[in-house]
Amino acid sequence: MRLRTLGFALAWAVAGTAQAAEHHQARTSSGEPVEVFEDLPSGSGPFPTVVFANGQAGDVNGQLPLAMSNALVKRGIAVVRFDWRYRTADPKAGVQSPTLANEVADMKAALAFVRSDRRLNNGSVVIMAKSLGTMITTRVLPEAPEVRGAVLLTPLCSLRGKPGDPAWMSDPYPGFASERRPVAFVLGDSDSFCETKTLYEYATHMSGPVRIDVVDGGHGFAVMDYPEGDALNLSLAAEAAANAAAAMVRTSGGAR
Repeated sequence: MRLRTLGFALAWAVAGTAQAAEHHQARTSSGEPVEVFEDLPSGSGPFPTVVFANGQAGDVNGQLPLAMSNALVKRGIAVVRFDWRYRTADPKAGVQSPTLANEVADMKAALAFVRSDRRLNNGSVVIMAKSLGTMITTRVLPEAPEVRGAVLLTPLCSLRGKPGDPAWMSDPYPGFASERRPVAFVLGDSDSFCETKTLYEYATHMSGPVRIDVVDGGHGFAVMDYPEGDALNLSLAAEAAANAAAAMVRTSGGAR
């Protein structure tokens, strides 16, 4: 397993242990329920917080979000994981809305939940997102000044839209290069949805601090020629993502 890092890096000491996940419901601005799972370190808080957004078909209680959550909680960082409404309604066949508007509303609901929980420090919030979630993050950030940075897992920098495809297929991250808050990318070196060369070129045009961590594997961090190493590879990706998020929340300042 390999880990290659470009940009700023800052590791933090292990702190805290996880309590049992709490299940809540957040609400969109129109009142639609969004399922939320909250992972808290031991102690009373208020804790710096990561809001975790999954990929298109990701299970909110699947291996990847739980690995990311465990890596964060042991650093003393709370995690708010939420499920896309289309996934809650139909876990097997549900798909995102054509304009991504529903998913933007879902993420905004999760951020509103953070603001409502006194155990969470809403002055020290980072969004961590995978695949589809990375596109939603970049659309929400301009309206979320409390968010101190973003950790984007397996971004979609190599999408190539065809005539008739939704607009986001041709322009997954409109205006994102002007973002001045810290951004970290974590991806596999054989991810066909985001070639590392393309991402490096994109990063050179970004306005704020950028970190790129590359591990072995594809879009799900699986290592096709070394399947017994998948768990280790996922652990490397989780540690890289958690380190990046910790750097952002610990240096963000601000308090409730």
